[in-house]
Amino acid sequence: SQNAYLNLQQGKEQKILPRLSVGQQILVQVVKEEMLGKGARVTADVSLAGRFMVLLPYSEGMHISKKITD
Repeated sequence: SQNAYLNLQQGKEQKILPRLSVGQQILVQVVKEEMLGKGARVTADVSLAGRFMVLLPYSEGMHISKKITD
C-alpha cells in the first residue's frame, strides 16, 4: 500500500465526493508516477481497456464502440 494524491475538488472526482466516507477504499488509476518522494497522482475517472470493451466503473450510462461490427 502506497500513498497517492487524489484531488476531489476538480473535474469528475467531484461527482463521487458526496458518496465517500472517511476510511473508505475506492478504485483509482495512476495518472502520474510518484516522483522525488511525492506520492503518485491518481484519478477516480478509471478506464480499463480490453479487446472488446472499456470498463468505466464510475461512468453514467452505457456507451457502445463504433468499432464493433456484426
